[in-house]
Order: sequence, then C-alpha cells, then structure tokens
Amino acid sequence: MIKVPYIDPVAIDILGLKIHWYSMSYIFAAILGFIYVKFFIMKNDLDLIRLKNTKFFDDSIFYVMLGVILGARFGFVFFYEFSYYLNNPLKVFYVWEGGMSFHGAFLGVILAILFLSYKYKIAFLKLMDNAVMALPIGLFLGRIANFINNENNGEVVKNPNFIFGVLRENEGEILHPVSLYQSFFDGVCLFFISLILYKVFKMDKKQGFLTGFTILYLGVSRFLLETLKLDKVFFMDTKIYMAQLLSFPMIVIGIYLMIVAKNLVNKIDNTKK
Repeated sequence: MIKVPYIDPVAIDILGLKIHWYSMSYIFAAILGFIYVKFFIMKNDLDLIRLKNTKFFDDSIFYVMLGVILGARFGFVFFYEFSYYLNNPLKVFYVWEGGMSFHGAFLGVILAILFLSYKYKIAFLKLMDNAVMALPIGLFLGRIANFINNENNGEVVKNPNFIFGVLRENEGEILHPVSLYQSFFDGVCLFFISLILYKVFKMDKKQGFLTGFTILYLGVSRFLLETLKLDKVFFMDTKIYMAQLLSFPMIVIGIYLMIVAKNLVNKIDNTKK
C-alpha cells in the first residue's frame, strides 16, 4: 500500500496567477513530443526533411495542441455530460472546472493531422505514424497530473495488503491508482514498444502500421482498465461503460489499419519483382 499526502493541484501561484499541474502536463508534453518527433523520428524521413525551412513544425505543435484541447473538452461534453451542458451551454467553456475526454483528444489529434496533411501535401498516415510516436509522452504526463489532482481513481482495493493500492491523506479507503496504471501502460510501455517497432522491426516502412497498432493498443488498454475505475459512466440506461463503447471502434480501426499496412507493403514488393 502506498500512502500519499495531499498534493496541491496548483503547481505555481504567482500574485494570484495559478498554473495547475494539469496545464503544465500539456505544456511539457507538447514540448517534449515536438522535440522527440522532430529530432529523432522525422530526421530519417526525406518527405518531412524538406519541410525543415517551412512553418510546418510550428503549425504542427499549434494545431495538434489545439486539437487535443478542443477535442478533449468537446469529447467530454458530447460523450459524458451532454444533457448537463445542453442546459448550461456557457459551462462548456469553463475548462478550469475539469472535464476532458481521452477519446475526444485522440479524435482532435486525428483532425489536426488531417488538416496538416492537406495543407502540406504529405500523406495522412505518414504524419500519423510520426505523431503517434510522441503520444505516449503526453499520456504519461497527463495521467501523472490526474494522479496529483486525485482524479481517475479506481475502485476500493479488496485486499488491504495490495502493494499498489493508494491511501490518500484524510481518506480511509485504499483505492486502485488507475491513473498510475494508465501512465505506466499507456505511457511507459507504449513508448518503448513503439520505439522497438520503429527502430528494430522498421515498422515505419509499413505506412499506417504504427498508427493502427497505437490505436489498437490504447483501445484495448482503456477497455480493460475502465473496469477498475470508481466513477464509471454508463451509456444511457445500459450496463455498458461509455469509455468501453468508445474504445471498441478503436480496436476495430486499429486492426484494420495494421492489416491494410501489411497488404500495402506486399503489393509494393510484388510490383518491384
């Protein structure tokens, strides 16, 4: 069991100007993800190297971040609390009150990459394959911020000797730290698996494979970890978890993209023979 003292969600407070850990996680994720993709991944791609002296990289960080923030917010509004925000439309813009959706954020990234693909005449899946390599960085930092904010808590641990259970200050129950589970599996594990697929197995040559794998991995991860969450949101009056319902299409799309990527490479190889 891990005992956690109270952690102030405000990281910096200067003359009343408050910067929350959650905001800082977005900022650092954008910076680190940008550096990682630009200097490690894109340097080996001739189509992207030619964009070095354009506004492509500046546009990338701006539009992807915009996609993440707007997608996460509106995803939460439409997927989880639609009736509430329908009656309180101005509350949609009260982002400081919380309420961000992983599935909405991912959809926002896809739309941002789609726009960049059109603007700079680069294949959509090529850009997505590069973007998803940096995704685990944002997921790791974002889930750590969730943990600091005491969000995404899991169910009560039945075994009090469970070593990963978390007991927070002034709270009497030991809970599964789902946000830490997600930071490890969706952040650390996915980062190194993607790196191995890219560097060792050269899966970047199979356009769309890395994108498909990432979507499949995150869909399965979210589908499974959702069962441990304390505050589950159900789809209408069913016993189906909303997050699991949204994760199922990700699993299907991920598998489809991986199959398409493999078949595409086979067709190219056959034409060269």
